Amino acid sequence: MLYVILWLILCVLVGAFASSRGRSFIGYALLAVIISPLIAFIIVAVLGQVDKPATASTDTTSAPQTKKDDSDLDL
Repeated sequence: MLYVILWLILCVLVGAFASSRGRSFIGYALLAVIISPLIAFIIVAVLGQVDKPATASTDTTSAPQTKKDDSDLDL
């Protein structure tokens, strides 16, 4: 019984480690339950950090400049 509890604690730790690197807590915790916490930990460590996508900014100072259409000009 102690081994099962230790196994599950290690699986939760692998999930937490995966979550801290931007990956799915549940997915990697379940992977650790199925294969092995050690192997799942190695997989997460080798895969590395997930790059977070750029979020939309409300700052208009860095917005791209648009070229003014010349057809608006009265000549």
